[in-house]
Amino acid sequence: MYQGQTPQTFKIKELKESYLSLNQSQKEILTDACKILVELGKPVKLVKGELFNIKITTPYDLKVANSIITGAVDND
Repeated sequence: MYQGQTPQTFKIKELKESYLSLNQSQKEILTDACKILVELGKPVKLVKGELFNIKITTPYDLKVANSIITGAVDND
């Protein structure tokens, strides 16, 4: 299992062409840009991310971010 982080990067021409080649049922199950390439069996590279690179979308996420900033969470 992997944790996906933003930003994801792609060559825009390949991503656009790949998306346009999907059929409607494939498009309906897309969850993110990466899934476009996965649906077509194209390789997706993984790179090591940063644990504290979090997306803040909920009040809970904000509490976690504040804990990181104030040092309540150790990065070791």
